[in-house]
Amino acid sequence: MMRQLDGKSFYSESKFNAGRGKGVCEAVILAGGKSSRMGRDKCSLSLGGRTLLVHVKEVLLSVGFDPQVVVDDLLPNLGPIGGVATALQKTERDCVMFLGCDMPFLSGNLLDDFFEMATQDKTAIFSKHPKGMGFPFLIYREDLSKVQGQIANGEFSLQRLARKLSARSWVPSHRFKSELFNINSPEDFAEAKRRMREGNE
Repeated sequence: MMRQLDGKSFYSESKFNAGRGKGVCEAVILAGGKSSRMGRDKCSLSLGGRTLLVHVKEVLLSVGFDPQVVVDDLLPNLGPIGGVATALQKTERDCVMFLGCDMPFLSGNLLDDFFEMATQDKTAIFSKHPKGMGFPFLIYREDLSKVQGQIANGEFSLQRLARKLSARSWVPSHRFKSELFNINSPEDFAEAKRRMREGNE
């Protein structure tokens, strides 16, 4: 299921608001994972008085997107690539920017920087992390058949998908690296709480 989140309609003076973001690209939060390492649903975890999902939703709203959330994949139990295929099948936009529900430290400046790079060429682009390609990433609707082909071949990793799409890589500047922290385990969640406390001091 792909649903629209209710939320405040507030927008910053952002590059997204020039219209190229909202009109051409859709923002999707993938929230259908099993959270096996965490042991419970990550989306509903509370951090700083807001759920992880709300943290991501609000930063997207702040840069002019009306985010969608993929919870139930059309092809379940495939990991993130199942959500990618679902969103690309359902979107009416030219492309989709994907984010995980477990990245509470993202900022509008990071998304602006990523999106500016993404729109310089009409090809898929993935963020480069120390362990490989990851969120945020952007894929064009016309690449749906390649995503479906990879699924048909039993290949479900985002790393393989990035190679399949000959995706560009976005290397975040040093000031953004801490914002790409994502929460996969209880230890990660404890670290996120520590960072949140330090940020509020």
